[in-house]
Amino acid sequence: MRCMGIGGRAVGSRALTGATAGGLMALNTGRIGPGTRQSRKRNATMKSALAPPLSASGPGPLWDAARDYTRVILRDISVEARIGMHPWERHVERPSRLVVNVEMFAPGKTRKNFINYDKIHAAFRDWPGRDHVDLLETLVEEVVALCFGIPEVAACRVSIVKPDIFNDTAAVGIEVYRRRDLVEDAGAG
Repeated sequence: MRCMGIGGRAVGSRALTGATAGGLMALNTGRIGPGTRQSRKRNATMKSALAPPLSASGPGPLWDAARDYTRVILRDISVEARIGMHPWERHVERPSRLVVNVEMFAPGKTRKNFINYDKIHAAFRDWPGRDHVDLLETLVEEVVALCFGIPEVAACRVSIVKPDIFNDTAAVGIEVYRRRDLVEDAGAG
């Protein structure tokens, strides 16, 4: 088997097969049949790469990969807001451009757990007119609270980046992953 390079030219005798999962790529230099030692080793490697990360609060996984869940995504929302601690970020006439990503997770299948993302999306319309905020963390936690305002949401991931803050950097920002059960436990304690 030969790999085809740019322009359709063969570039070698090794074929790249398999799937990319969390940066893991399997290279198949020969045949791997089911039940072979290579097949079992590859499957074990892929399973470990696909396994959910452990939570910081204990040995339990953040989600159970053996169960169904629904993930609703709002990706690359571009919005302006007056935010930042640097002197050059405090100009009222020039708000910072932000890029926001929101993922909401609900156990079960989509039809059973419809997640209406309209409230989340609508909240960003008010950001250009809001008062100055020093930290992205403040905005992130506000978005997390909006996500948990939807009863079906069991967990969420929110990231906010400032793409125009430094000339030599694509973006700076923050990302959080929150589980409703841990947020509620922390609030009760």
